[in-house]
Amino acid sequence: MQREKQKREERKFEYQKEKQEKEEERRQDDIEKRRQEREEDLDRQRQRDELELQRREEENQRRDRENEIREMELERQRAKDEAERKRQESMAGQTSFYGEALKHSLPKMGFDPIEFPSYFASVENLFFYTRYLLNLVKTFDSNAQ
Repeated sequence: MQREKQKREERKFEYQKEKQEKEEERRQDDIEKRRQEREEDLDRQRQRDELELQRREEENQRRDRENEIREMELERQRAKDEAERKRQESMAGQTSFYGEALKHSLPKMGFDPIEFPSYFASVENLFFYTRYLLNLVKTFDSNAQ
């Protein structure tokens, strides 16, 4: 009986020891599992960060290209404006400008010779009125200064 009791005690002790070992093994597995999960989370976070960094770099490159295009367009527009200014300042440009202005401001001349005197009278009136306005503007400019 003593022996049986001792065997039971030994079995109980072994059972508790096995139980503790299993519990310790389970804890170690849990710790290892958590460590792996943390590593996986860190890997995923690193991948997200890398993708975000790549997206930002692509966005910056796109903005740089857009800025370069805008600068080229601005330079092209400046050159175009400069050429247009030179053209307008030239004698041919001024002649063209005033010719267009006269074309749109003078009345149409009829084909009937009877209408010629009234046509030239209206042209003279237009030039007289224009000269009067120019003198008025000059007077106003000199008074303003």
